This record gives sequence, structure tokens and C-alpha cells, in this order.
Amino acid sequence: MRFSQIFLTMGYNTVVKVDKVTEIKSTESGNTMDAEYIGAFKRFDRIPKEIWSARVCTFFAESEDELLVVIERDNDDKN
Repeated sequence: MRFSQIFLTMGYNTVVKVDKVTEIKSTESGNTMDAEYIGAFKRFDRIPKEIWSARVCTFFAESEDELLVVIERDNDDKN
């Protein structure tokens, strides 16, 4: 799923916080992700192209009107 698909369906009062994966580590209990905070956006904000077209790893609600979205690394950055 692309970030744009989520963004276009959310409410106008919703804030989307965006994190970007920096590293994925394998452990005995599964995989863990390290991510860096990119920014927070509302429906009327301009979204940078690299975020708008990014693939989403996971997303969840932090509160009634706050959504956290974790996007994948750029293809150039993948190991």
C-alpha cells in the first residue's frame, strides 16, 4: 500500500506522523525495525514526493485523530 492511499482517505482533522525505516534487524524472537521521525502532516499540507509515493510498512492509530505511518526505506538505501 502506498502512503497516498492512506492519506487520501483520512479526515481533515487527522494528523499523520511519518517515520521512515532506517534498519531492520533479525532476532531470535523475530524482526525489529529502527525508524527515524520524518514529520507530521495534516490533510491540507503539501507532502514531499518521496513520502507521497512511499510504500507503507505499518500504520496504527495513536489516538482518535492521530495516525502513525512507518514507510519503507528508499530502494537505493536497501541492503
